[in-house]
Amino acid sequence: MTEETKTIDQSKLIDHMKYLPGMEVIDSDMLDQVVAIRNSFNNDDFTDKDVRLALSKEHLDPRDFMALLSTAAAPFLEEMAQKAHLVTRRHFGNNITILTPIYFANYCDNYCIYCGFNSHNKIKRARLTDEELVVYMMQQNYTCNRRFTEV
Repeated sequence: MTEETKTIDQSKLIDHMKYLPGMEVIDSDMLDQVVAIRNSFNNDDFTDKDVRLALSKEHLDPRDFMALLSTAAAPFLEEMAQKAHLVTRRHFGNNITILTPIYFANYCDNYCIYCGFNSHNKIKRARLTDEELVVYMMQQNYTCNRRFTEV
C-alpha cells in the first residue's frame, strides 16, 4: 500500500447521512425514530414469552423486532426461519426478480470503502458513448425482463 493510499484527506470525504447542496430536503423524522428505537434496545428486557408473542403476530411493531433480535430468540431460530419463509412466499410467491444496475461510467468523487469505483482506486476510468449505451440497454432488456421461477 502506498503512502498516498494510507493518507485520507478528511475534508474530501462526504457524510452520506447529510444532504448535499442542491439536494431536495425531505422533511422526515424517520431516521430519528429509528435511532431512538435502536438506542432503547436492551437485550435483557426480552424473554421467550416476548419472542413467542412476536412469532404469533401477523404485523410486528419495533418491540417485536427487538425481541426477535435478542438472545432470547436463539432457541426459536427454526420457527423464525419458517415464518420468514411463509411471509416471503406470501409477498413474492416463487418469483425471483433480478435487477441489473446500469453502469454508463465509472467516474466517482467519493471514497466509499466497499465500492470498486471509489475515487482512490487506481482503475481505468471510462464512460459509454450514447451509441454504446443504446446497445447495452438493448442487450439488458432481454435479461431484465426474464423472470426466474423456482423449480
